[in-house]
Amino acid sequence: MNLSEAKVGQSYIIEKLELSEDKKRRILDLGFTKGTKLKVINLKNNGPMIICARGTRLAMGREFSLGIMVQESGF
Repeated sequence: MNLSEAKVGQSYIIEKLELSEDKKRRILDLGFTKGTKLKVINLKNNGPMIICARGTRLAMGREFSLGIMVQESGF
């Protein structure tokens, strides 16, 4: 599933990135690599989502979240 389908309060692990090269580079620079654990804090229908990863909260637009494939985590 992609990150845009995630539920608030759930934890996930990044499986792979399916983004254009410039978007992928930006996400990788932020430390979002395969295996990164994250938690969805808030989610707006058509707005940005707030996630917490590596102890930092980040607002992420829909175009980025559609290309981040995740799996549920139990942490």
